[in-house]
Amino acid sequence: MARFIALLRGINVSGQNKIPMADLKALFQEIGYKDVVTYLQSGNVAFKTDSKTSSTKIQETIRKKLELNVPVLTLRASEILEASRNNPFLKDESVNPSHCYLTFLWEAPAQNLKESLTIPDKETGRFSIAEKCVYVYCPDGYGRTKINNQFFEKKLQVCATTRNWKTVSALCGLAEQ
Repeated sequence: MARFIALLRGINVSGQNKIPMADLKALFQEIGYKDVVTYLQSGNVAFKTDSKTSSTKIQETIRKKLELNVPVLTLRASEILEASRNNPFLKDESVNPSHCYLTFLWEAPAQNLKESLTIPDKETGRFSIAEKCVYVYCPDGYGRTKINNQFFEKKLQVCATTRNWKTVSALCGLAEQ
């Protein structure tokens, strides 16, 4: 059985798209996934399956069963582990990991959009774009940065979801199980 991580975008945020984790776990089990584990209330699900999995299948089930339109990104365990290992900011000992974030992209953005992306004026944060993710470092905190999830979605014209480094580390732990 292969291990996967599903990242649901925008659930349980400011009272929107509420999904209790027990219901989400039951939904994944109903699809036929095994060893389902949720992490936090923000839409992180680890699971195993013998069959082919797809984000579309999970999205459709959520739409039918819970009547919610929730974008879902499904990653193989190896993909999240590789993304975690490649964070360029963690190579700098002066960087506090609690100020690091990983923005997962549904697809690789167009090269011209990647090349034209610049840090807004007066922004203290930095970013580094990989093929299907963006590493973000916000020394003043994510709540104050302009280089947030919406920034990358707009500028790169792809759907995205962001997780803080503590969550990424926990998801890596789940991926290794």
